[in-house]
Amino acid sequence: MWLLPAAFLIHDLEELISMPGWFAAHRAVLEELAGGSSIATQLVRSAPNTFGGFAGAIGALFISFVLVTWLASARPRPLELFLYQIFLGGFLLHGFIHLAQGMIFREYTPGLVTSPTVVIPVSLYIFAHLIKSGMTTIYTSAAAAIAGILLFVPAMLLIFQLL
Repeated sequence: MWLLPAAFLIHDLEELISMPGWFAAHRAVLEELAGGSSIATQLVRSAPNTFGGFAGAIGALFISFVLVTWLASARPRPLELFLYQIFLGGFLLHGFIHLAQGMIFREYTPGLVTSPTVVIPVSLYIFAHLIKSGMTTIYTSAAAAIAGILLFVPAMLLIFQLL
């Protein structure tokens, strides 16, 4: 289970290194792509502008990943396991979003290297392990993954507002 925060740290280190400069150079395009969607526009506009701002957001998320993993590993009951799977599922599906971003921009985007090499394979491995060990089912995992990706944007908005 502890592979999740480790994979998060590896992936977000790539994002931390590349995101501030890339985001500053592409902010106008990102706002245009938001297409008037109030949530997407708010996400782009509230995103940090600095290395420190991105580091703070990543740090807050990392602490959340560690706490959820600790809860699920220390007390592997249904609620804790489902919460863990929400984080795991959001992490997995956001890896595919990075791949889509690379195709849309037709260039490197932050997170593009570690999404197919770390995020997706590690997440699938953890899900397979949880299912094989009887800790969950494929249906519960799928529901948690959907919940995780649906909660991703509101979670980012919350973190950006708090920083």
